[in-house]
Amino acid sequence: MRRFLSIVLAVVMLLAVCSPVLTANAAGFKDVAASYWAYDQITALAAKKVIIGYADGTFKPEGLVTREEFAKMIVVAKGLALVKPSRPTFTDVAASRWSFGYVEAAAKAGYIKGYPGGTFKPASSITRQELAVLGVRVVGKESQALNLNKTLEQPMAMANDEQKVATWAYGAVTIAYSPEVQMMNYRKGRLIAPLVSATRAECANSIYMMVVPPKNTPVLTFAESQEPADLAGQEFANFAVSVDTADLIYDGLIGLDESPSVYYPRMAREVPSQANGLWKINDVNGKETMTVTYRLRKGLKWSDGQPFTSKDLEFAWEVRKNPDVPIVDNTMDLKIEKVETPDAYTVIYYFNVADLLGFTYGSTLYPEHLLRAKFEANPGELANDSYWDNPVGTGPYKLTKWVKGERLEFGINTNWFYGEPVSKTVIQYAIPNTNTIMANLLAKKVDIAVNTGSTAQQANMIRDKMKGSVNVIFVPSTYREHICLNTEDPILSDVRVRRALAYATDRDEISKVVYQGTYTPSYDWFDNLSVWDPSLVTMYPYSVSKANALLDEAGWILGADGYRYKDGKKLEIQITISPEKPARASTVEVLIKQWKQVGVSITTKSISWSVAMTETVPMGDFQATVYAWGGGSPFDLTAASDQIWTTEMIPTAENDYNTSNNARWSNADFDKAITAANNSANMATVIPNLKAAMKIWTDQEPSIFLLNWVDHTYVGANVKSYKPYPFKTWTDDFPFTYKQ
Repeated sequence: MRRFLSIVLAVVMLLAVCSPVLTANAAGFKDVAASYWAYDQITALAAKKVIIGYADGTFKPEGLVTREEFAKMIVVAKGLALVKPSRPTFTDVAASRWSFGYVEAAAKAGYIKGYPGGTFKPASSITRQELAVLGVRVVGKESQALNLNKTLEQPMAMANDEQKVATWAYGAVTIAYSPEVQMMNYRKGRLIAPLVSATRAECANSIYMMVVPPKNTPVLTFAESQEPADLAGQEFANFAVSVDTADLIYDGLIGLDESPSVYYPRMAREVPSQANGLWKINDVNGKETMTVTYRLRKGLKWSDGQPFTSKDLEFAWEVRKNPDVPIVDNTMDLKIEKVETPDAYTVIYYFNVADLLGFTYGSTLYPEHLLRAKFEANPGELANDSYWDNPVGTGPYKLTKWVKGERLEFGINTNWFYGEPVSKTVIQYAIPNTNTIMANLLAKKVDIAVNTGSTAQQANMIRDKMKGSVNVIFVPSTYREHICLNTEDPILSDVRVRRALAYATDRDEISKVVYQGTYTPSYDWFDNLSVWDPSLVTMYPYSVSKANALLDEAGWILGADGYRYKDGKKLEIQITISPEKPARASTVEVLIKQWKQVGVSITTKSISWSVAMTETVPMGDFQATVYAWGGGSPFDLTAASDQIWTTEMIPTAENDYNTSNNARWSNADFDKAITAANNSANMATVIPNLKAAMKIWTDQEPSIFLLNWVDHTYVGANVKSYKPYPFKTWTDDFPFTYKQ
C-alpha cells in the first residue's frame, strides 16, 4: 500500500457514490478481500473516513458510478465548498437535483466541463476514458494532456486497446497511466477499456492517486549475491543477475502482463497478431512460413539521444544470426530469412518456418550507430567489447558509476519514451554473504534483496523473526532445480543408470529437508506445460526397488561395503557444486544418503558458480551438477526445449561452448519431433510432436528434475507496493522487477 500522506480534508467525509442512503463504515468491507486489486486503496481511504460503504457492511466495488456521483467524490476529496448559483451551469442539472451543489463546485474548479449543447448527463455512468480526463484535470495536467492530443498517434498507455481511445482523450489517458500519475488500472487482458463504465473500486483508486500521488524516491537500493560480468543481459552469458541489471537499462518492443498469457505493447504500437494482420501464417508448397510486422511508436530514442529506428532492429538481427557472435540462443534469429524496413517506424521479419513465438520476436535491441563499425571489423569480438560495460539502452535508467566488486549506480535516462521513473537513482550492490545482506536490510542500507542464495530455512526465519523490519515475498517461479547428468560420461551414458538414479531420488524429502516443503516435486522439463500428458511419459517416483533392479540389470553388483562395483570399479558419481549456493550443497547431502541406499557413492567437487557455468560444465568436464533452468512465457511450449536438448545445442568448440545442452545428450528422434513442433504455428502439428518429444526425453532421462522453485525476495519495511518477478510494474517506490 502506498503511504497515505497527510491530507487536510477539513470536516469532510466522502460519501459512497451509488446510493443516497448509506451508513458509515470504516476499513474492513466484507466484500473487499485482502486479495482484491484495490484493497489497499479502498482500505486506506476508508481508514481516513474518505469513503464509506453500505448499511450491510459492503462496498460493492464492482458497482458503477454516475457522472454526478463522481463529481461529488472529487468535491468531497478535494474539500471544496458547495456552490449553488442562481443560474445552473448545465441545462440538465437543475437546482432541485440532489447533486446540484457538487456539480457546480466541480465545474467552478474546472474539473468538469460537460458536453456541447450545455448538458452534463449526470445520470450516465462515467466511462473509463472520462475518468482519465477528469482525473488529469484534478491533478492540474489538462494543458499537458491537450498538447499531447495534438502530437500523439494514439495514447501511450502500454495497453492492447489504445486504438479504441477517443482522440480527445489521447493525452489524458497517456498521463493517467504514466509513472508519475498512475491513476488508472488495467482491465483483464491489459486493456484500457475506454468506453466501459468505471466501477466504484476504479473510481476509489483514481481518487486515492489524486490525493496520494506516486512517491518520488531519491535513491532506491537492491542487493544480490553476484555481480554481472557486463551489462549485455543474457545475450552472451545465461545468468539471472545479468537480467536483473539489464532490466534497468533496456526496454523492449512488447512486455508480458501479470494477467496470464497477455503480451502488451511497449515501444511497439501494438502486439503483432493474426487478428490485426501483423502476424501472417503462410503455406508455401505445404511448408508453414510467416511474416511478423512491428510498428514502432514515433519519437523513440536511445539513452544517448540518437533516434531508435527500424534499422536498429534489422541490425540486431544481422548480429544475432552471425555464426561468429557467441549469442546464448539465436534459434529464433536463424529462422528469419530476411528483414525489411520500409520506413523508420516499420520492420518486417520474414520467417522461413512458422513458430508459435514468432510474434514476440524483435525485443533484442542493438544500437547500429555505435556497434555497426565494431561488428563489421570483427564480429567474433563483439561480445568482448568494452561497450558492454556501459551500453546505451532504451529503458528508464543508464549507468552512472560502477565500482567493481561493490556496486553499480544508475540514474534517470531522460530520453526514455515513457516519461520519468519515480525512483531517481538506483544502486545495485553485490554482496556475496546472505547474512551481510540481511544486516544491510535491517540497517535500511538496502531496500530490496534478490538472488541472495539464501535457503528456505533462512527465509522462514527472517519472515518469522524480522516481521515489521524485513518482509519476505514467496512467489512460485518458472525455474526448476535439476541434476544435470553428463550423458557422455562412461557410467552415465547407460540409460539404465540414469533411470535408476531418478528412481533413487526422493524429491519430497529434498523439498522437506532443504526447502521446508516450500518447493514442489518436478519430474521433467515438460511437466509444467499445459500440454503435458503424464499418461505418455515415464515417471520416476521414489522407488528403491526399481532403482536396484535397473542397476542389477546394468551389471553393477552390490559389494560387502554396501556400494556397487562393475569390472572392479566403484559406482561413484562426482557432483559439482558451488560454495555460493548453500541450498544445492544441502541437496547433495540428502542425495548422498538417498543414493547410498541403492549402492551409489557420491563425491563432490567445489567450483565457483561463474567458473562452473562458463568453463567446467560447458566443456563437459563434470559427471553431474545441480542448477536450475527456467523462465519463458506461458506461450513458451517448445522453444526452451529446443534451446536445451537438441543435438545442435551441445556445447562445442565450434559454437564457443556457448549453447545450453550441458547434458550433452543426443537423440535423432527427439530432434525431429521438437524441431517439427518448433517450426509450426498450427497446434495440430505442435502438440503431437511435443508429446512425442516428451515421451522420448523421459524415457531417456538425460537429467533428473527435482523441484519447482519458489522465489523468496527480501523487502525492507520502508518499501511499498513491490511486485516481484516476472512482471514489470510502475509502483510508487519500485518501478521494475526481477528475474531470479
